Amino acid sequence: MKLHVYPPIQESSSERAMDEPIQPTRPPASASPDTEQRLWYLKNCNLIAQLPTDEITHLERVSRVRRFAKGEPVYLPSETADAVYLIARGLVKICHITPEGKTSTLALIGAGELFGELALFDAGQRGEYVEAIEPTTVVRIPSHVLSDLMHRHAALAIGISKLVGFRRQRIERRLGNLLFTPNRQRLAHLLLDLAEQFG
Repeated sequence: MKLHVYPPIQESSSERAMDEPIQPTRPPASASPDTEQRLWYLKNCNLIAQLPTDEITHLERVSRVRRFAKGEPVYLPSETADAVYLIARGLVKICHITPEGKTSTLALIGAGELFGELALFDAGQRGEYVEAIEPTTVVRIPSHVLSDLMHRHAALAIGISKLVGFRRQRIERRLGNLLFTPNRQRLAHLLLDLAEQFG
């Protein structure tokens, strides 16, 4: 009796893939390195770090990392206010431009801080000008996504509301100093503001 020897059955690549364990925390090799960077940047913002992990992961998916050279504008007046920005590294200045074209610095924003937060409350046009004063990396977060998170998480809503109020007070004080104090006193107030903000 003659025996037939059959070649071993080769598994298809799809069958092998189904048997392989899934590694959800490791992006595929083809994924952008910005994916892990965005997560790290978001988790290093105190306001965002308190969110559940799944919410931070969703925020990472819809956010984008952008890099700006020294002196490059992040956004200009009259641009659509449709995003909030988180500084990953670097420093920006928030400026007011007068009708005569003069520029006044209202605030300096550093790493770990949000700016452009008024887009959460008014989706119209920007009223201020923001410029990188050193090489800066930001995470651009769509304002409607962050607004939805604020509705679901009271602590985030309270934190951002406090941020808006504190920053408005600082800007109003800065405007008062620009308008009503001599140059020497204006410089002294600016140095005090910087010491208060950055230590």
